[in-house]
Amino acid sequence: MIYPLYHMKPLFLALLFSCSLSICFGQQRNTQNSQSDSGTGKLSPDFFHIPYANEKHNILNIYLAKGYKVGAPTPLYIWAHGGGGNLDRVSPDLVNRLSQSGISIISWGSVEKAGSPEIYGLKSRNDFEKVMQFVTNNPKKYNFDINKIVVGGTSRGSFITWEFSQKNPELVKGIYSTGALGDPALWRKDLTFMTSRDPRDDINPNSPPVLLVYETHLGDVNIHHPRSGLLIKDRYDELGIGHRARVEYGLDDKNLSRWSFIVDFIMEVTDDGFRKEIELNTVIIGNQVWMAKNLNVGYFRNGDIIPYAKTAKDWEDAGARGEPAWCYYNNDPTMEATYGKLYNLPAVNDPRGLAPEGWKIPTEEQWIGLVNLLGGELNAVKELKSTTGWKKNGNGNNNAGFNALPGGNRNADGSYWLEGEYGYWWIASEGIEKEPSAVSKGRIVVMNNHKIYSNGGYGFSGLSVRCIKNIKTQ
Repeated sequence: MIYPLYHMKPLFLALLFSCSLSICFGQQRNTQNSQSDSGTGKLSPDFFHIPYANEKHNILNIYLAKGYKVGAPTPLYIWAHGGGGNLDRVSPDLVNRLSQSGISIISWGSVEKAGSPEIYGLKSRNDFEKVMQFVTNNPKKYNFDINKIVVGGTSRGSFITWEFSQKNPELVKGIYSTGALGDPALWRKDLTFMTSRDPRDDINPNSPPVLLVYETHLGDVNIHHPRSGLLIKDRYDELGIGHRARVEYGLDDKNLSRWSFIVDFIMEVTDDGFRKEIELNTVIIGNQVWMAKNLNVGYFRNGDIIPYAKTAKDWEDAGARGEPAWCYYNNDPTMEATYGKLYNLPAVNDPRGLAPEGWKIPTEEQWIGLVNLLGGELNAVKELKSTTGWKKNGNGNNNAGFNALPGGNRNADGSYWLEGEYGYWWIASEGIEKEPSAVSKGRIVVMNNHKIYSNGGYGFSGLSVRCIKNIKTQ
């Protein structure tokens, strides 16, 4: 899906730049919290103004999960208020939802004053690192499970927690922020309160799951605009980790509060099995273990990003230079969920490793072994193919669970063809050096309505990849 971008109105931008940073963003915070707080009264934390470091402003409030003393250590949500917000003013809706669900909360207000946006951002980031150190140093005292920490914030608080989380995915299991990351029109400017850069630059293959929630709509004029979240989601999608990113907006129309999704989100991302998404999508055929869908990563095994070739020229240039690239079929991101990504041969052969850890690109012998396990070519093609998606009555029965789909390919000149009629998968170059063209032009497995066979000579086309488990029994 391609999300529309809107531009800030000049009058609003002028107002933003003319106001005091802390006052301007503080007012926005009050507006956002007014609905949740109205008529519910002020909550009293279980631990009030606890010092987490040495400076006077280094204090936080702790709201413990119900029954925390008698149960197992509890998950923890750390909430960073925006614009130097008052940590004593936390939404009762947030506290009640989490406490009743066995989740503790830390309310943190960050610094209140600074001489410049740069100093403001640096001091805030340093303070949040101290908050996290405080948490990891005191799990027994407050019965926190430090293996189940989710963080988030609003406005400036969302920026601070964002940067730390992207750099520490082993500690932060998820990000839940509201009114988050400001308007993209202000990214790379001092008003980001960070490092004057695009927050998408922080996203990497190990980035934690994120849920960004907005009360506003796409057409609204508001500094806390959902288009920032949608751009973040796009970057997660490009890296093949789109299932870890979600955006909710226009909550007024849905009669929902900003906290409607938080309990389910925290429970999901702190589950021990959440990060094992690849392991959960496998199929065992004889003595072989295959991925049950096409590869969909935008990075190599060492974490280096694989360039996304959006245009025909991008694709053609990558091939001419012998550089790795990937794309969606027809440059349509909605194809990703069905077909995964298409990769060129340099990406497949790159020594950094396209297949995730523990997996590899299958050799021709392993493809042949798969076909033989299923009774030969005529029977195997029916057993491997999906039950839907093939044109001209070409659907299979998918009895093997392999779910082969007709993802088509991308030609060396950047054009696309045969989606819905043919499936193409790269074969590993290892073990087939006896045929010189295999390495320079690549060998592939082709599947159509009637048969499955291997072929060569596709040069720098874009084809699907299906990985096989790297185990000795194969």
